[in-house]
Amino acid sequence: MYLFKHAYPPAKDLLQSRVGYRTGMKRLLAQCRTDFASPLWDELAASDFEGELNRLCNWWPAPKVRDFPSDDVEVLFIALEDVPYSFELRGSKNWSRDPGNWNWWYDNDYFGPTFKSTIMRFALDRSEIHDRDVPLLKRNRKHAPANSDEVVEMYFSLGYYGLLVREFIRNVDKSRILGNRDGRWLVIGHPDAVYGIILGKLTRARWLPFRG
Repeated sequence: MYLFKHAYPPAKDLLQSRVGYRTGMKRLLAQCRTDFASPLWDELAASDFEGELNRLCNWWPAPKVRDFPSDDVEVLFIALEDVPYSFELRGSKNWSRDPGNWNWWYDNDYFGPTFKSTIMRFALDRSEIHDRDVPLLKRNRKHAPANSDEVVEMYFSLGYYGLLVREFIRNVDKSRILGNRDGRWLVIGHPDAVYGIILGKLTRARWLPFRG
């Protein structure tokens, strides 16, 4: 299956690296072109990534408001929808810190707001239009994507949301993420897949990327 065998490994390498936001977007789109040739990737390269980063900053729940996670929430989870027009911000008070154990995803100790992405909507809508003009290809290798829509849903969404949230977290006032805590972990993934990527941990001192 494309998601597990092909989409997650390069997304994990990208999101656990120290690459910057703009360079990361270029790497993300380069991998999309490798996975499935489509005019869509050039269209996405012209997107207003900075504008959406500003939208995320304005959207993120502020401390001392109802939607902000309580101080006992140890990990925040960027939970992508099946069709990832948006993501939900969730959290857990009891995280195993085991990259192989994702059962805590369903604790929902914190169930925050939903971020709706204009860039992901554009990507999903345009991929559908482009794919109408291309006959469904026979997979040239076992885990290859069948069309650009599959790449957008399973790989681009992971990489894009991960880079977006990571850039926000690395540059915002740390109290916007931590509240009164000394540190908080961040992960991203598709809840229904029961598999995710640990992005890292934000402390009062700095952002610590996770490797593993």
